[in-house]
Amino acid sequence: MPRRRKRRPNSGSFQKGPDPRRHVFTRDECRLGLWIAYATASPEVAAWLRRKLLTYYAEKSHVPKEENP
Repeated sequence: MPRRRKRRPNSGSFQKGPDPRRHVFTRDECRLGLWIAYATASPEVAAWLRRKLLTYYAEKSHVPKEENP
């Protein structure tokens, strides 16, 4: 079986470092997405999502903060 040559990256390929095409969601955008998920989900999915969030935040509050040296 012949070996394939490594393809050249196209203009859409990401490289390390800052890139204006990358979008970081703001806190407000995340909150809006959560409310949309609640509004459009079936009751079972909404209950599952609520449990996941409660578990996530409960576990996160028990993690000790790391001290800066």
